[in-house]
Amino acid sequence: MGIIHSPGSSVLIPPRNGNRRAAVCQASASTATAGVLCSVSDAVLCAVLCLGALSALGVLLTGCAPDGRRNAQTAPESAREAPESARSPSEPGDPRPVYAREALLLGGIPQWISIHGHDSRAPLLLWLHGGPGLTEVPYHSVYRRLERHFVVVHWDQRGAGKSFSRRLGCPDLTVESLLSDAEELAAYLLERFSRDRLFVVGHSWGAMLGMLLIDAHPELVAGLVGIGQPVHTPLEERMRFERIRRLADELEESDQGAGPVDRTAQHRRVVELGGLVHAGEPLLERILEPERFFRVPEYGEGDWRRRAAGLSFSWRCMQAAVDRLDLSKRIPRVEVPVCFFLGAHDLVVPSEASMEYIERLEAPAKHVEWFSDSAHFPHLEEPDRFVRQMRRYLLDAFSNASMPSRSER
Repeated sequence: MGIIHSPGSSVLIPPRNGNRRAAVCQASASTATAGVLCSVSDAVLCAVLCLGALSALGVLLTGCAPDGRRNAQTAPESAREAPESARSPSEPGDPRPVYAREALLLGGIPQWISIHGHDSRAPLLLWLHGGPGLTEVPYHSVYRRLERHFVVVHWDQRGAGKSFSRRLGCPDLTVESLLSDAEELAAYLLERFSRDRLFVVGHSWGAMLGMLLIDAHPELVAGLVGIGQPVHTPLEERMRFERIRRLADELEESDQGAGPVDRTAQHRRVVELGGLVHAGEPLLERILEPERFFRVPEYGEGDWRRRAAGLSFSWRCMQAAVDRLDLSKRIPRVEVPVCFFLGAHDLVVPSEASMEYIERLEAPAKHVEWFSDSAHFPHLEEPDRFVRQMRRYLLDAFSNASMPSRSER
């Protein structure tokens, strides 16, 4: 893997391997044809929302596909000047704040990460975003207090956000390729920060990827938090249909929606019943159109277009593979402590599926934390409680759990 430095970003803790090849990553984009694109958290919902299931709420996202054909050696237009306190290189263990935006070569493909933390000595936390394709960087200001306790690393996965490029095709975007990228990134971060293990948090699709990562490389991870933890799409669709039918009965509605295979009708009802975001339409709009509501230094105008195009691309390429994943069969046991953060009102990934899985899962430690006022986005719907529980589980509950040493694998 090569590290790519960009003007205006800072690499605070340099790699110890002096032979890493430096280059500069493309991060600019030119405007192409405008189109209506969806921006939701989970692969299960993306297709229907792209077809306009949110039109009744007046949520319309316009995105432009980047041409992706600029010289790869040009400087990224979205790289902004880092704060003065973050521009001087630090050595491992230096307590100064960590702030960096940079691109790495993961699997030979340029991919962007952002690093934020109040203290470079704090535990490492790798965030795996959902989708596939729904990058988390635009939302991290909502739970920024997490950076007081962890060095938080956000990664735009291949084909997503700043890591989107028209040079990529569907053969480049597979479950196994993203897993390989995650393994490579985790190993790089541990080397760079001189750590033995890191924590992982994944949301929706990212929670599935997190389970795959701890299954493949438990020696890299100290603990996993899965937010809205999916297990198997067909199972979740059946459970979603049953939940929608029960809710319709309670509301005395005659139209209970279509059957389990009619995703369009199901997903429209998910939104209407508060099963995507329970907190209401204002937060829903912020999730769907973060460029209107959040200041995101990592993203320039071209990056927002790239994010919209990457979401559509990622979903189209990975939908079938994600649907086939069945964690209950593929990963019946893990060697790393796990905790599922579940929204009580989540209809994207009904909690029954997550609960059935964790009850059967063999792990050195396992917990479930319920967010009673949340649906599929507890970290955005109840951010203060989310930060408290992240500290509780990752820094306290998992600290004494028995895990394999890195030499055992």
